[in-house]
Amino acid sequence: MSDAPQRSLKIPSLNARARKVEQLTKDIEAVCNQTETAPLHEYLKGRFFNEIHLNEERVTRNGLMYQLFETLLIIFSILTPALVAQGVITQGKNLNLAATLLAIGTSVTTAILANLLRIFNYQEKRNSYRIDSEALLAEFYRFKAKVEPYKDDPDKDGDTRNDRFVMRVEDYLAKTNTTWASLHEHQNVTTS
Repeated sequence: MSDAPQRSLKIPSLNARARKVEQLTKDIEAVCNQTETAPLHEYLKGRFFNEIHLNEERVTRNGLMYQLFETLLIIFSILTPALVAQGVITQGKNLNLAATLLAIGTSVTTAILANLLRIFNYQEKRNSYRIDSEALLAEFYRFKAKVEPYKDDPDKDGDTRNDRFVMRVEDYLAKTNTTWASLHEHQNVTTS
């Protein structure tokens, strides 16, 4: 028996996202312990955390769907010419009809998979959710570090850092909702 350490099968991207959410939970708790503002605590632990967590789940789901469809597309793209070649090689034999029908089936499946990838935009959605999640995290860590625009409290307009943080996050979320609507609009147009 080997003295090498046992390794478990891990999916790096899933583990990295889980660590990111775990770290964010700790950092939110640290910020909440430094402030006595109950509405900010509720906002950070509620809406803000839920948005990050939901985006991370969407990144994972869309990434997995994209990888699945791309893998299947590659497999069926390879099978089609192989089956056509099999049909050419076995001309006049009973296998010719079966190989021809399988080749037609794999080419139709390839076309369907390619169109599903185009219609559902899995990769584009994944990238969009990733960007949104990273932007929200960057905003939170600017807030936590008390750097611009969270340096002065209150600022020249009388807004507190907490107010600015919530307003900036909500503004960003409103913009992402517009982007999300356009992604779905594109999806609905292509399926009509």
